Amino acid sequence: MEAGQRIVTSESAYGANAVAYLHAERQRDVRIDVVGCDEHGQVDVDALRDCIDDDVALVAITHVPTNGGLVNPAAEVGEVTRAAGIPYLLDACQSVGQLAVDVEAIGCDLLSATGRKYLRGPRGTGFLYASDRIVDRLVPASPDHHGAVWTGTRAYELVPGAQRFEHWEYNHAAWLGLGTAVDEALAIGIDRIEATVRRQATLLRERLTGRGLEVFDLGVDPCGIVTTAVPGVDAATARDRLASDGINVSVTTRTSTRWDFERRSIDELMRVSVHADTTDDEIERAVESLGTVMV
Repeated sequence: MEAGQRIVTSESAYGANAVAYLHAERQRDVRIDVVGCDEHGQVDVDALRDCIDDDVALVAITHVPTNGGLVNPAAEVGEVTRAAGIPYLLDACQSVGQLAVDVEAIGCDLLSATGRKYLRGPRGTGFLYASDRIVDRLVPASPDHHGAVWTGTRAYELVPGAQRFEHWEYNHAAWLGLGTAVDEALAIGIDRIEATVRRQATLLRERLTGRGLEVFDLGVDPCGIVTTAVPGVDAATARDRLASDGINVSVTTRTSTRWDFERRSIDELMRVSVHADTTDDEIERAVESLGTVMV
């Protein structure tokens, strides 16, 4: 990536990704363009297409953001990037494990995912997909002698393929745990998981709105991440009250998704999310517990 080139991303970018883009802006003198949303809150694909030019080095989109059930139209973005011949990086950390994700159908060149979210694997694990179309053009930021061969006293050569991004030292037990998590998800069936997650998330949203709580999820067909807030009660307090009832929720703040939250004038939300094994009774308990926080 050269000075003056652009990284095009969206308002729903995750905090860690946004910081990486801004670091590249600071260190490499590249520019960051943040594409706005369409009427559904998804990345505006037409606006993305309009901003594509010869100076775009990368399109980087978050598939499912951390702060709600939005599922960005990843395959439509892929159609734009393929037509323009621009590398496409998809952050699938929140989608892998709950949604069917097909890199060929999406058309991304790079896809990153973590093990600890919907895959239910160990923390500190993850994986990178790099397509054959692009991988040998990519240079890792910090290769070692696993991703490269020391060919002479003052020379080295990167190994072919995605191994160039791997390091010699890694946690073998954690990698085995990640592999087991993937095997279990595939044994259950990703399509079956996705259908169940979407059904339970829809039920949860219906119960929350029926209780008078606002649901903040965007998009045409939201996923298993459900966000809400209790009026007059900060999210951390509500989270702790639910924890005392044995219900686990989390808090998402502006530091994780600043561009989107600032656009919507939101400071924080609760994530009350579901997985394929979340029962109807557990959903009812969670909503009832939230009702006691409202009192």
